[in-house]
Amino acid sequence: MLLLLFNYLKAKEAISYEDGEKLYHEISSSIKSGIITIVDFSEVTLVTATFLSAAFGKLLEVFTENEIKGLLDFINTDDGTKLLIDEALLRSKEYYSDPESFSQTTNDIIYGI
Repeated sequence: MLLLLFNYLKAKEAISYEDGEKLYHEISSSIKSGIITIVDFSEVTLVTATFLSAAFGKLLEVFTENEIKGLLDFINTDDGTKLLIDEALLRSKEYYSDPESFSQTTNDIIYGI
């Protein structure tokens, strides 16, 4: 399945958590069905980490990294967007592998606890 992000969002900006969640449900359904999904970032001019975490990072709560890599791909991403996607997946992988430890580390960094 080719998913044109611009048409899906009806906008050039992929910024909100809510939009990311909608995309997450779409992609999650495809992965569950074993359908390869290609997300096309053509015409999208702004992408936030919040959107990417909701859309793609959250997939690691349900699917293995291998399932995601085998059934999800991205095209027409610039270097910055690719970096943000990789970062969102890395942070989510760290979180979902050990949520309690991740939260403790985050609190240590933010609050010095």
